[in-house]
Amino acid sequence: MKTQFYSIQKIGKILLLLLFCLPFDTFSQYQPYIQIVMSPDGDSWDCEVGKNKNITVQVLRNYIPINNIEISYEIFKEGMPVEKSDILLIKKKKAKISVGTLNEPGYKRCKVTVKVDETEYNNTMTVSYSPELIKPTVNNPEDFDLFWKKSIDKVRKSNSTVETRLVKELSTRDVEVSLIHIKDSVSRISFYGYLSKPRKEAKYPVVLFVPAAGVKPPLSRTNFINKDAITLSIEIHGLDPEMDPVEFEDHKNRITGYPFWGLEDRESYYFYKGILSCIKAADFLCSLPEFDSKNFAVFGGSQGGYLSIATASLHEKVTCLVAFHPAMSDVTGYLNNRVGGWPHVFSPSQKGKYNKEEIVKTLSYYDTVNFAKKIKIPCFYSFGYNDETCPATTCSAVYNSIKSPVTLFLTPLTGHWRIPEMMTKSVNWLLKEQFK
Repeated sequence: MKTQFYSIQKIGKILLLLLFCLPFDTFSQYQPYIQIVMSPDGDSWDCEVGKNKNITVQVLRNYIPINNIEISYEIFKEGMPVEKSDILLIKKKKAKISVGTLNEPGYKRCKVTVKVDETEYNNTMTVSYSPELIKPTVNNPEDFDLFWKKSIDKVRKSNSTVETRLVKELSTRDVEVSLIHIKDSVSRISFYGYLSKPRKEAKYPVVLFVPAAGVKPPLSRTNFINKDAITLSIEIHGLDPEMDPVEFEDHKNRITGYPFWGLEDRESYYFYKGILSCIKAADFLCSLPEFDSKNFAVFGGSQGGYLSIATASLHEKVTCLVAFHPAMSDVTGYLNNRVGGWPHVFSPSQKGKYNKEEIVKTLSYYDTVNFAKKIKIPCFYSFGYNDETCPATTCSAVYNSIKSPVTLFLTPLTGHWRIPEMMTKSVNWLLKEQFK
């Protein structure tokens, strides 16, 4: 019976890979019946502190403007309570809303809602005010470097085992895919990953794909960089992606909420092993005889954006990184009258449950900002203004902390997702500008 479970899961993986190989326009055939179109005055969603910004609003049905229709709107600083709300009647097919200004660097949102044929639609746009001046709120511990150096030295001294199994179902004519399991009985680190290696004998760059939040199997990357690099895509929870799907779901349910585990102590916090797993994965890639020893990228978004920055700042062999809307960024923003980063430990929704000195101290060793300050390599960095998971304020605090060269690709209209252009530009940046 167990063999049958494996077979179903493998088929599912193949279908998932085929899904990712489909062109993006396969999923873009849907066009909304009602659109709320919002555009800024001027040619940018950016504004200087102290200056006002207006937004023009149109409501379209089948791309045709609707006239004499009521809209409601709310204006608020990112992640903060509503400052202003009102109702407007659209005349002459458009209406203008004043977003106002900010007296300090940050982001301000306008949410517009309209009801058409008993159905409610909404859209949100965000204006930035001198985001280049946003400074982080999180403290930087004096022993930050020493803490991580000792932790990495300790885990490197312990003996790890590496189990490797060829996965024929995911391999292609050009790329061999293996499932690896790296575990350390002393540090109790355990994680799985899909290693994709070009079949052609040569020396190659390596790319470590670190995982976004949640508990899910890593994805094979055979269709991503294909024959140009060796890739390793990992998870950090120690769950075998080939296990019985029912068993996997059971384990998944047990560790939901992991970003809040062990907050009282810096060596007990869940991401302690998560970050050290990334270091072990990087060490493994460096040990491969096919590695060219000069081109090493770390790549990730959200939690993966966080782990990519952390890994790049701590591992001496990483030569470049790609990070999209990183999580764990300036998490103490909420304690300073502005929004903080995922997992929103100090958000008002937590009702002060975690507002403790020891937790604030623990998280200072894990905040993306403090890793970003250590970055010395080229970066590709991207985020959207409408992101409610990893807010733009927190992403700006990270960006402003990086002192090395950064290729910045802003996408003001996006929330917590990646558009095709983000992927295309980041991969081109890697292959054409970084890998030599």
